[in-house]
Amino acid sequence: MNPDLPRDPRRRRGFVLVAAGGVSAVVLALGISGTLSSWTEAVLGNDDNHADSATSVVLEETGPGATTCTTSGTASNTATCSTINKYGDDGAAATGVTALEPGDSISTSVTLTNTGSGDAATFTLTPGSCGATYHSGTNSGQAPAPGDDLCSQLTVAVSCTDGAAANVLSVAAVALGSFSGAQTITGGLASGDAVDCTFTVALPAATAANYGGQTVAQDLVWRISVV
Repeated sequence: MNPDLPRDPRRRRGFVLVAAGGVSAVVLALGISGTLSSWTEAVLGNDDNHADSATSVVLEETGPGATTCTTSGTASNTATCSTINKYGDDGAAATGVTALEPGDSISTSVTLTNTGSGDAATFTLTPGSCGATYHSGTNSGQAPAPGDDLCSQLTVAVSCTDGAAANVLSVAAVALGSFSGAQTITGGLASGDAVDCTFTVALPAATAANYGGQTVAQDLVWRISVV
């Protein structure tokens, strides 16, 4: 093309239009690309997902020497406490007495606490059957003959008070062999509340010698329930 010839203004306008169209295409492409990015991914958050466990009652027993047993941590919410002897711990610790003579008595105190989140409407103490065996002599390890069973002579009395010092259970002295049936602690046991219970075991002064040399054993079961 001869540089001295005049340029065609139509060609220049065409070039400007083409260039402008290219820029518009780029802008349009960028705009579409930005819009499409929000179509290819969606995010929905749930910020209130929760589940609750039901309230529970948990029974904890504390005895002499701060010995503690609890139902907490067991799937069945039950436990067997073999470290608190309610028929002898305090007496043995305080006086060294491990065997009673006629006229002797031993008192042991324990504290029962509901450490669970729920309130217990009912609270009971249920004694099992009393059994006796000889712990010395030629009959050691054997059960005494009928009429010689120490369970018929050794007595137990139980007294329980709540946090306000009100009496919630009172069992008058009764022979261990006759101590039976569910004993109701009045008022149940609300969450965080505690009841103090004292067991007094006594061997009457008139107990005959044929009851000597025996060991008695009796299971005791505490139970709290929401109903």
